Amino acid sequence: MEASRSEPARYFPFAGGRYEVKPGLSRFGRDFGNGPQDHQVFQRDRLASHYLAGKQAVRGRPEYYARHGFDGPVREAVCDFVEARLAAEHPDVDRGGVAGAADRFDVLAMLVQEDLCVHRVDGDRDWLAAAHLSFPNGWSAAEKVGRGFAAVHDPVPHFEPIARAAAAHARVMVESTDGLVRFAWGVAFTSDLDLSPERTARHPPPRVEDAVVRVERQTIWGLPVVGAALFTIRTYLYPCFNLAPPLKAALADAVESMSPESRRYKGLTELASPLVQRLREWREPVS
Repeated sequence: MEASRSEPARYFPFAGGRYEVKPGLSRFGRDFGNGPQDHQVFQRDRLASHYLAGKQAVRGRPEYYARHGFDGPVREAVCDFVEARLAAEHPDVDRGGVAGAADRFDVLAMLVQEDLCVHRVDGDRDWLAAAHLSFPNGWSAAEKVGRGFAAVHDPVPHFEPIARAAAAHARVMVESTDGLVRFAWGVAFTSDLDLSPERTARHPPPRVEDAVVRVERQTIWGLPVVGAALFTIRTYLYPCFNLAPPLKAALADAVESMSPESRRYKGLTELASPLVQRLREWREPVS
């Protein structure tokens, strides 16, 4: 099957029935049941045109693409990695516009379904150096770029233990030349990939029947020679009520396990209980 026509990979980090705030890092290439896709940095599937059209719609706007200290050697090392990996994984993708481009990073980012971020470390300082973020989940590139690892994640409830070790985490990222993978998830009430603050402010009131699990597959690639790490972020949407019954049960348990602070951060304060009730309706009644 051609890569561009394959089904999207499926990841269910909520399947354990608990919501947890932790790094959750695995070595890149771990088998999650998706075959060759688990070994790809840049997954390309039948939804490629939809994702790439979404990127074109917001291209160049500062809330979606921002840089700070993303200088020549770092930028070139990142672009070299992205282009080499894309060529190896999807040689059919036309990269003709990359050579000689005024902004090679931007051109490469428009060829993949993933969002791209770059974190830098220089001595005791670390900061988000670039964010090409077409499918944000409630934040903007312009707001976060230039800030340190701890500051970028400051709004996340229960993140304090990780923030206290922010310097160590930043070093691990830069040194991870063989790649790492992790997942983040939440529940949204729209199938829009773009959940920028500006866009979500125009959404109608959320309805439980529109609930989708929003999962991010994040890969991390260290470039220690230039003191940087590349993050790739692929967003997947799974309608909650189309999940298999065991996954519905696990999702209900995971939402119930959220603290009030996490529910507020995830936009579930009012809808958590009715969502859990709907998810549990698949159970057969007790006789």
